[in-house]
Amino acid sequence: METLKHWSLLALALLLTGCSLPGPAAKGAAADRLIVFAAASLTDPFQELAAQFEAANSGVDVVFNFAGSQQLAQQLAQGAAVDLFASANDYQMGAAIDAGRVISGTQRVFAGNKLVVITPVGSPTSLNTLQDLATPGVKIVLAARNVPVGDYALMFLKKA
Repeated sequence: METLKHWSLLALALLLTGCSLPGPAAKGAAADRLIVFAAASLTDPFQELAAQFEAANSGVDVVFNFAGSQQLAQQLAQGAAVDLFASANDYQMGAAIDAGRVISGTQRVFAGNKLVVITPVGSPTSLNTLQDLATPGVKIVLAARNVPVGDYALMFLKKA
């Protein structure tokens, strides 16, 4: 567990240096405050990392804006003050770069997601293979197309 904490702190440190926004600091951001725009899927791990980061860097408060990557990229394009942007996909990171809000070449892939299939407890449906999803009566619920996980799920199903 201690090793995980060390790696987590290292990951946050890499994020803080690897995904730079133009200028010495975000316009309007206080020197003792780190403003992070992060995909909603990163809420739990980032809050845990922030607590560790703040403990190791007294006087620095990490302030989050968690939302969909598309919404965050739009806020960036409109000039929102931010120090770090963590997108759930390359497309929205590219939009932030194109808007001049992230320095090209500084972005890093630091995490990934896995698609999973879940069924309700007590469900009579047995899902063991991808083909089982085509069983009559099986209902599939996906995230919206305009969010990364929805796009990933559709791409996966189209390739299957």
